[in-house]
Amino acid sequence: MRFSIFLFIKLSLVSTHAIQYPVSPGDPEESFREKETAASNQNMEENFSIMTVRATFASGDELSGTAKMPSAVVFYHYRKGLSYKKQLQVSEIKSIKVISWNGRIISERDPLFKMYEFHPNDVLIQTLDGKEYRTGAIFPFLRKVALSTDDGDTAVFSYFADSYSEKNGWRDVSSKDPDYHQTNPHPLTVIRFDLDAD
Repeated sequence: MRFSIFLFIKLSLVSTHAIQYPVSPGDPEESFREKETAASNQNMEENFSIMTVRATFASGDELSGTAKMPSAVVFYHYRKGLSYKKQLQVSEIKSIKVISWNGRIISERDPLFKMYEFHPNDVLIQTLDGKEYRTGAIFPFLRKVALSTDDGDTAVFSYFADSYSEKNGWRDVSSKDPDYHQTNPHPLTVIRFDLDAD
């Protein structure tokens, strides 16, 4: 089943380390959608509000705090073979859960290990009225979230990195399965965001 969403921003790399996946040729239509959606979300992010956010990590731990969120988002999703462009107010979203991640090589400097960066490529959005949407990436504002908590200010991430070698497997986990991180992120990676407007 195809899922697509095209929202991209530059973010700093969180340190952890990981595997190679094939990259399909660029799709001109998808490239257009990517630019269109990114421009729409950039305009929307000029209007923001402070919301309470509960982040659930892959380890099972949770962290709650307040964060700056845009007023609305635009994304593409598929239903019964048709592609839809959807706009939601962020205040309508109950939760966003990452189902799987996709990795790409970001460094080959180490002769033994290749470093991979993993980004969400299957995401489930649930609205307050019970509707669900599956998309192919996380919203830019949820890739790195600055949270204000009782303990102070911090940042949490929905993407991660790891290093892999065919001989030794993954550096940060005890697995030699090259597909391990598709569904098993670093323990400090956020796998779910619950949103609740103040």
